[in-house]
Amino acid sequence: MFPDDAPDPEGEPKGKDTRPIVDVCIAPHGDLILKLSTSEKVVRFRVASQVLCLSSPVFSAMLGPSSGFREASELRAHPRGAREPYVVSIVDDSSVEFRVILDVIHLRNSLVPLVTANGEALWCMAVICDKYDFTEAVSVWIGIWAKEWGERVICDPDYGHWLFIAWTFGVADIFTVVSKDIILRGYYGAEGFFVSGGGERLDDLAIPERVMELIHQQRQSAIVEMVDAALFYYNKYLESGISEPVCCHPTTPTYDCDLVILGSITKEYQSRIGLFPRSPNEDHPNYDKFLLMSINEVEQILQSITIRFLGGGHACACGFLSELLTKIACVVTKVEGLKLESFNSRRKLKVISPS
Repeated sequence: MFPDDAPDPEGEPKGKDTRPIVDVCIAPHGDLILKLSTSEKVVRFRVASQVLCLSSPVFSAMLGPSSGFREASELRAHPRGAREPYVVSIVDDSSVEFRVILDVIHLRNSLVPLVTANGEALWCMAVICDKYDFTEAVSVWIGIWAKEWGERVICDPDYGHWLFIAWTFGVADIFTVVSKDIILRGYYGAEGFFVSGGGERLDDLAIPERVMELIHQQRQSAIVEMVDAALFYYNKYLESGISEPVCCHPTTPTYDCDLVILGSITKEYQSRIGLFPRSPNEDHPNYDKFLLMSINEVEQILQSITIRFLGGGHACACGFLSELLTKIACVVTKVEGLKLESFNSRRKLKVISPS
C-alpha cells in the first residue's frame, strides 16, 4: 500500500529494519502515517491528522495547526501529492488495540468489536487512551464494553488490570469493587512487589500513585488495628496483678488463672504466629511481618488463635477469644473500596456504572 523504500522521518531506509512491515489503511485519503514499532513488527497506520488532533489533546499539541513542535512544522511543509504522507513514529506494543482506537475515532464503527477478548486487551486500550488522552473520543463505546465488564470483573483474576481500566474510563462501580478486593487480598510477594489477590504485580499496571497510596493506607490501618486488638489482651494479662487488677472473672478470681492464660497466649502468639507484646516505646512492634500479608491472611491467622484456661468454669468466664474475633471481623467488615468521584483528576469524566 505504501512504498517500502521510502525513508522515515529519521532519514534511515526502512530496509535496515528486519521486522516485518504491516500497512493498515484507516483513512484512504489520510495525510499522515503513524509508524508504530512493536517488539515484533512495524505497523504503519494511514490516518487523518485532523481527526487525531480533534480526538486527542496530545496529538493536537504535537500536530495541530498552531503547534510549534517539529512534527507539526514538517507536516505543514510536507507537499500534498507526495509519494506517501508524512510519517510520525511512535513506540507501543499494543498494535491491535491501537487499531481499535483508530477505528473508533475515524468512525469505522462496523470494525469496532462490541465485545473485547479479555481484561488485558481492555487494559491496553486504557493505557493508549490515558497516554494520548483519547478517553473522551471513545467514551461512546465505554458503555457498550462496560456491560460485559460488570458480568466478568468479579471472577476475572486480573484485578489490577480492571482497576486501571475503571480509572481511565470512569466506571465507578468496578473501580470501587476492584479497589476493595485489592485492599483485602493484596499482599507483598516473595520478590517484594505488591500484588493482587491473583498474584498480579500492581506496580506494572500504570495505576496512579495516589490510588495506590490510599490502598496502602487502608491496608495498613486495618492490619494495625487487628494486631492491636490481639495485643490488647496480651498486654492485659502481662499487667494482671501488677499495674492492673486480676483479669479472672469467676466468683473467686485467682491469679493462677491469669498465669495459665498468659502462658498460653505467650506460646500461641510468640511461638506460632510471631506476635510479641508491645513495649511503651514502640509504636508498631513486629508489625512488618503482618504488613506484608493481606488483610484476609492476617484475619485468618488471628482467627486461628486458641487459648487454654484453668479448669472449672474459668474457660467460660475468662474467655476473650469471642470478643477478639468480633473486633477483628468488624475491622474487615468496615473496609470499603475507593470512590472514583473522590479523585479530583477524574471529576472531569462522566462517571458511569455498568448495568
